[in-house]
Amino acid sequence: MTPPAATHFACFNPTRDPAVIAAELSQFDDTDTIDRAVKEVIAAYDEGVFDEQTARSIIATALMTTNVIGTSLGRSQVEYRILDEVADHVRAKIAAKLLTPGSRDFDFAIARTSSACGWLRKHVPNHIVQGIRDVRRAERRTGTATDPSGFVLDTVTYDPEPGDDTAARHEYADKVDEFEAQCHGLRGRPRMRLGMEKAAEILGVPAAVRPEDYRDRAEVLKLLKADPWLAYRSLETFAAVVLGYSEHPDALTRDVDERVLALWDSYDADQVERLLDADPRFAAALAEFAVAPFDRPSKKSIQRMRTAAAGASSKVTDARGQRRLDLRWRNLAAVLVESWVATECEPVSDFTVASEAEQAAARRGHVVSRSRWHTYLNQAAAYPGAPLGSTTEQVQERLMELAVEHLVSGDFNRMRDASAPELVETA
Repeated sequence: MTPPAATHFACFNPTRDPAVIAAELSQFDDTDTIDRAVKEVIAAYDEGVFDEQTARSIIATALMTTNVIGTSLGRSQVEYRILDEVADHVRAKIAAKLLTPGSRDFDFAIARTSSACGWLRKHVPNHIVQGIRDVRRAERRTGTATDPSGFVLDTVTYDPEPGDDTAARHEYADKVDEFEAQCHGLRGRPRMRLGMEKAAEILGVPAAVRPEDYRDRAEVLKLLKADPWLAYRSLETFAAVVLGYSEHPDALTRDVDERVLALWDSYDADQVERLLDADPRFAAALAEFAVAPFDRPSKKSIQRMRTAAAGASSKVTDARGQRRLDLRWRNLAAVLVESWVATECEPVSDFTVASEAEQAAARRGHVVSRSRWHTYLNQAAAYPGAPLGSTTEQVQERLMELAVEHLVSGDFNRMRDASAPELVETA
């Protein structure tokens, strides 16, 4: 539809019914026209033509008739069977933000110079997430089966409960905005790490438990990637089976891999409750971070770790009675560290400048080194004098200590700087 002339919105007659004005605005689905109209309504409010409540009512009606909400629902791929309920939830939340006098959520001072439709696009996705969560809660209370597979995970966001006070709502919103700004341009492990840190910060929960065996981590990561809701469902099952929660009776009969359930072994009842009440993407962020490979460390730092491991053995006496370095241990230490890095870290850095051929060769070498890990681990534990420990568990613990001390990457830097043993807690 052709937008009206500017004079259509330029001077509002205060004797006209605001509902008629709103109805006229609702005829236009062009967001540029709606943005201009909203600014005109606010200008009329500034001139005393409308009181604040009338101005807000006109703006709310105009914005709610745009296609922004429908488009956002489509992108979120909400299940069709709950689409209407979620859409109603979103409209009610947006209307409350728009209609509340003096609301900081829709501040006239900002709206005078900003896009109202842009504001709507920013806020709708959070309320879609909350709507899905509320529908799922209602279904748990009534015993209705739930299939969340239609929901797409992208960034970690969270909207507080309706009863939260204004300060809490703004605190959560600020943290979400901070996350979105910080993750701009990030990819791979750094983005995943930031999502985990924000989830832990906002909800006050620990990192999930990292499985000890790299094969278990790889299998769990594959399961999580194939089913975005698996982390949340596993948490429900953990609550029912381990903590005895009666709110999730169907969870008792679910077939959830034990290795996935073990991710939550360090959680107490309060932490489980907070995570269950939050956006399900928090559980996904925590779970994926726990099982994904660490950042690839720099080559120089891997060499420093090899040198430190080799130096763990004392000198030996040769056939002529002279003391010399234990070359056999130095060789074993070198391949042991290389194999450890292969089991714990990415084969190639997300930020590598290597050619495709070089990356392919690095991945092949990574697979070979990883396949020999248990052989080298057992040899190190059985080595005379036990340079790194006399059991495989002791050797692994010592290698992790050496990694935190010497390796340079986002993960190891964080462990070293923050002294965060929870990131390396193993099952």
